[in-house]
Amino acid sequence: NMDIFDKVAFGFDPIGYIRKLVVKWDVSDCKSEKDHENSLYKFLHQQLPDVQITKQYAVGRVKADLLVSDNIIVELKVNLNKNR
Repeated sequence: NMDIFDKVAFGFDPIGYIRKLVVKWDVSDCKSEKDHENSLYKFLHQQLPDVQITKQYAVGRVKADLLVSDNIIVELKVNLNKNR
């Protein structure tokens, strides 16, 4: 479970808190975008055990790789700097 300081930090600035977690996330074993999505999903579940995280969230025209809590959308893009 998250300790009281983590809960307060997440509640005060959830986007900033998730941003700091993403920086700590190890992507070394990820090859595809789906690998990245699954890895981040597992990592966020470990770091935020008291927070609902939904994979492949969709409602109406809004789609996202992950929904954290009820209001933070995470969309992953891999290899954006590669020429195609």
